[in-house]
Amino acid sequence: MELRFEATEIGCLEQYDALVCGASNSKSDEPYHYITIQGWAEPDYPDDEHRPHFEIDDQINGDYNLLKSCSVSRSCLTVELNHGVSWYPNLRRVVVDIHSATDAQFESLVSGLRRVFRDRPEGFTVIP
Repeated sequence: MELRFEATEIGCLEQYDALVCGASNSKSDEPYHYITIQGWAEPDYPDDEHRPHFEIDDQINGDYNLLKSCSVSRSCLTVELNHGVSWYPNLRRVVVDIHSATDAQFESLVSGLRRVFRDRPEGFTVIP
């Protein structure tokens, strides 16, 4: 199963040792969706778990073992999952249309995702 939505908000936020990148369609009349991909802001955080945390639509749909890979182009952010989640048991891919993001928002997203995936660079691709 694939879930698609068009982002009306996109960005990255660093707070309390965490780096959170995400997108939502909160300013749309469509059914509400959001994703977050988060990791440690500092590379030398004293925890051995450097896997990104992925969440979709609710905390119950989040875990460290969900994210298989992530790719981003100027038009979309695609997340491949290892397995489904509570609300979407057959979900394997999330595609977020980000074409309306400003250049600054897009660059912030790419920069943040590079940091989140610094320990797993094979899991993140930027498509020109």
